[in-house]
Amino acid sequence: MNARKGLEMTMRLRFAILCAITMCACDDGTIHIARHPSGKIREMWKEKGPEGKPTVREGLFQSYFPDGRLESTFEYRQGKKDGDASAWDKEGKLFFKGDYDRDFLIRERLYDKAGKVSADRRFSIKTDRV
Repeated sequence: MNARKGLEMTMRLRFAILCAITMCACDDGTIHIARHPSGKIREMWKEKGPEGKPTVREGLFQSYFPDGRLESTFEYRQGKKDGDASAWDKEGKLFFKGDYDRDFLIRERLYDKAGKVSADRRFSIKTDRV
């Protein structure tokens, strides 16, 4: 099994576990699934929030190409990107890996068609006191 297939299986397994947890009475989240016109899954994510209030994304967000291959993954915490992110092109080649901290991109790695890192940048979050 190649690394790409292994990653896809791992991500699908994580989502299946997330669905199982959501279906039990111990969790207050809602799983959302958007589909392509063909019926295949386009996006999957979970939202949580207090009853009667707006919900926010929480946990793993996944998007898929129309043929069912994984397009991107992002981790969310309290409605903000927070953690690992990855994106693949239509040929299935990884072209982006990122790390987010409270919706801010703090590390970005871009890959060329050969799979080699073409850019590796780190960013810092600065705040000004008023």
